[in-house]
Amino acid sequence: MNFEINHTAVWVASVVYFLIGGLWYAPFLLGKKWLSLNHISEADRTTNLRANGGLGIFLGVSYAGGVISIYALACLLSAAKITMILNAALTGFLLGIAFVLLPTAVSNLFSMRSFWLTLIDAGYVVLALTISGAILGAWQ
Repeated sequence: MNFEINHTAVWVASVVYFLIGGLWYAPFLLGKKWLSLNHISEADRTTNLRANGGLGIFLGVSYAGGVISIYALACLLSAAKITMILNAALTGFLLGIAFVLLPTAVSNLFSMRSFWLTLIDAGYVVLALTISGAILGAWQ
């Protein structure tokens, strides 16, 4: 299969995806609530970061995961010949709902985790994929 991908758009969308996550989990937005719902103290978070290679490892893995996700979205949009902003954004939104929100909701339901935690964790990805889809659709 031959994909027509604008690599610059993918990298820009990947940076936006990463920045959305940074803002989403920032203490002034949902970060404190997320820690609370996971029963994690700030001290526990800091200890975990240090024990597992530091913040750079976490951010690097997060960014790399976003790049892979955005390339997958770009391949799907290309294969489906979706080039309009609204359609590309809707595709990102639907992928986020179908492949992130719903499986996370089911898993968290059986794990007896908070519905709000589901909305925080999956909501970030749904929003980021929607905006990334719009970026990719606009840059065709």
